Amino acid sequence: MEDMTLEELKALVAENSRAISRQEKLQAERVEQWQEELRASRQQWQEELAGSRQQWQEQLDVSRRQRQEEFAASRSEHDRMIARLDSSMENANRQLGELGSKMEASRRQWLEEHNASRREYDRLIASIERSMDNLNRQLGNLGNQVGELNEAAFYLSLDRVLREDFHMDVVAPNVRARRQGEELELDMLAYANGEVNTVFDVEIKTDLDQEALDQILDHLRRFPRFFVEHRGKKLYGVLAAMKVPEGMRNRVLRHGLYLATIRDDVFDILRPAGFEPRAFPN
Repeated sequence: MEDMTLEELKALVAENSRAISRQEKLQAERVEQWQEELRASRQQWQEELAGSRQQWQEQLDVSRRQRQEEFAASRSEHDRMIARLDSSMENANRQLGELGSKMEASRRQWLEEHNASRREYDRLIASIERSMDNLNRQLGNLGNQVGELNEAAFYLSLDRVLREDFHMDVVAPNVRARRQGEELELDMLAYANGEVNTVFDVEIKTDLDQEALDQILDHLRRFPRFFVEHRGKKLYGVLAAMKVPEGMRNRVLRHGLYLATIRDDVFDILRPAGFEPRAFPN
């Protein structure tokens, strides 16, 4: 290396830069491919989930209606038979005491059969309700899997934006730091050294509300104490949410925070005209 000329050094640096550019382009293409695969997988899960849920619901509705109709017919028949039996017993009691006692025994038998039928109906209803509970749990599990695919897609979207638009070298999800028995957990941490010399605290929420805004402001306030290795870098906050009420959107931007929202199933960071991001103390 000491014998290399200045021109050779420049050529070596240029070659390294081209290699890095090729690597970054390849990585971006892979991220875009993964993103497309995740979108296709999510769409498939949603279609399968909708089809399965509709089919199971129709089957349960048919079974329940059938049981209800059978019970209603049985109960109506029992009621008619009991009414006829009561009429017969009244006539028999007026005519013969012995026949009256026999008819009373017969009436008790019919009542026991009726109650037995009702208990069977209640058992069937309980069985159907247990089946529906199991179905709801299965649907919940499918929903969780779809949610995990969504979360992975959103992380990939933010990773791409932070690297391409803000030139971050490192983007890491779910970062925890501990200092003196206390802990600070970030949904995503991105940073770059050198000329960029910047670090981002990214928080991801389903619904954007005041609690989410207060949380990221608290994280940014505590950040320098927990991440001393990034002290001196420009510190910015990014609040990403799937649902953003209009009032909260303006409130976040007024605090100088970047706001990331869903556009075409991926996160995109808003930078409206006149917006000035705030560099927090670090």
